[in-house]
Amino acid sequence: MQAAANLSASFGGIPGLERADGLASGDGPVVHRAGAEIRRITLGSATVTVSSPAEAILPVLVEGMQSNQAQSAFGDTPLRTAVDLFSAQFSERSPEGRLLTLSMALEVLAPHVDKPPLALGLIAQWQVEIESLRGAGQLDDEESAGLEALERELLFRREASIRSRIRRLVSTTDFGGSEEERSTLVRRALKAYDGRSTLLHKGALDSQRLSEALEDAQSVVRQVLRARLSQAVGGRA
Repeated sequence: MQAAANLSASFGGIPGLERADGLASGDGPVVHRAGAEIRRITLGSATVTVSSPAEAILPVLVEGMQSNQAQSAFGDTPLRTAVDLFSAQFSERSPEGRLLTLSMALEVLAPHVDKPPLALGLIAQWQVEIESLRGAGQLDDEESAGLEALERELLFRREASIRSRIRRLVSTTDFGGSEEERSTLVRRALKAYDGRSTLLHKGALDSQRLSEALEDAQSVVRQVLRARLSQAVGGRA
């Protein structure tokens, strides 16, 4: 009703719009009091297209196609997958989806490394104990299944955590900046990944932290990809 009043005030001089008691959708039913002047509004589907000028894109494409090392970058499966994920995040409708997609890009690139020798030694001791218990032959089915699950968990735990792998990825990537800039980027990467972990485990992240984590993730992934692509093609990326 307020929208109708605004319409009458703004376009009252146009025949048919001098009085409007209410506005309604043109493609649906409406309930109103008898004698009311109801105006119907129908809008088609709206589309928005965002494009970049050809002169800003073509030089980059030409340079990439002329590079002799372009094939090596394309043949690097983890790098290609990370680039695909970075591109895919732009089509995600929610900031949560974008954060998770960007986090996957970092996980794909993060190197697989074992834990320090001290931790590996403890894991080896536990595996020996598991074999000893299994060899005793006094386990029921449930206990045997439990030991098998624990053994698989120990094998998985030989590798460093994803968080520490991401730390290593960012700290060892050559960005061409100072150590202080690298340390800042490492902190931003870990902050973004911690946000991702909270989102996955709790199902939600407050809007402020989500916005900061997404901004950090976008910046880190962009810089890591630029550095890795530059290294792969031996030039500017």
